[in-house]
Parts: sequence; structure tokens; C-alpha cells
Amino acid sequence: MEIIKKIIQWMKSNDKFAHFICNFLIVVILGIIFSPVIGLAAALVASFSKETYDEFTEDGSGWDWKDVLADAIGIMAGLAIL
Repeated sequence: MEIIKKIIQWMKSNDKFAHFICNFLIVVILGIIFSPVIGLAAALVASFSKETYDEFTEDGSGWDWKDVLADAIGIMAGLAIL
């Protein structure tokens, strides 16, 4: 239970929560419209594209594994809903 509290506290930052929600919605919406596999694939592409953009653009914030983790948690939650 303690680890769940730590995850929730970590997700409270706006950036991580946005990563979670965006990937969750991508999986759920595209999973309902097309299939869960399409939702999963689209979320993975969105997640890694965003981090790649951040890493290689001048105004980007660089690659952030915590963002990728928030993305993964959103993807797993979306798949659990489907």
C-alpha cells in the first residue's frame, strides 16, 4: 500500500499527470474505436515520439525516464479498463 501512495504522490506533478492522462485516453479511445492493440501501439508511438522530440530539439527538455514511466502507467491503466 505504501508504494501506491508514493506513486500517487509522484503523479501529482502536472507534467507526469498529463503524460498519464494522455496515454490513458489514447489507449481507451483508440482501443474502443479500433482495437486494444491499435490503442497500445498508438500510445507507445506517442510516448516515445514526445521524448525523442524533447531530446533532439533545441527547446526540448531532454529525455525523461520518469515521463516514460508515467506514460507506461497510463497505458497499463487504459488496457486494464478495456
